[in-house]
This record gives sequence, C-alpha cells and structure tokens, in this order.
Amino acid sequence: MSAPAPGALSDEDAASASFAAPDDDVPIGPSEEEESAYLAEEAASGYGRGAGFGLSAAEGEPEATFAGPLPSLASLQEKISPATLALIDELFRAKFTRVQRVHAKDLKS
Repeated sequence: MSAPAPGALSDEDAASASFAAPDDDVPIGPSEEEESAYLAEEAASGYGRGAGFGLSAAEGEPEATFAGPLPSLASLQEKISPATLALIDELFRAKFTRVQRVHAKDLKS
C-alpha cells in the first residue's frame, strides 16, 4: 500500500469534512452588495438577455418580425439529436407536431 499524498485527508477526515455544517459567521453566497453589483454589470452588458429570458417589449414598440417561410418540421428535428428527442418523449411524452410563429404578446412573461 502506498503512502498518501502530502496534504491528503484520510477517508475518515474527508467524510467528516464533507458533511461539516458551515460556521454561523461565514456567509453563504454573495452579499447583497456583491449581488446588486453583479446584476448591474449583467444588465449593462446585456449578456444573456433577449427573447425568452423574461424581458418583454416596451409598450408601443413594434414587435420583431421574421420574414420568410417557416422551416419544415423535419428540418428542425434534424437539428435535435435522436437521443434528445427520445428523452423528451420519455420524460414528457411530447413530440414535435408542427412549426408555427408565436407573437411575443401571446407568451407568458
């Protein structure tokens, strides 16, 4: 049997360390200031924001429209792996049946 690596925990020490309760004086997660700074930075950069992320169009602002015909259902299903389609069917009993445009006003925010 080889010697443990320097600084390595024994099995008992590792088990007790992984289930140790956090100290009361140690904050869990970011502080309110850190969280607000992060959110402000994210809002300023626009990263991760757009359609489908809970943002709604401003009142009176024209809705973005996409010109051209809709793609066929088969062409869209080709972009999804067979394993993913099978998992969607297994978990949700859902299958893609048609392609249609949906207006932003019809989506829940």
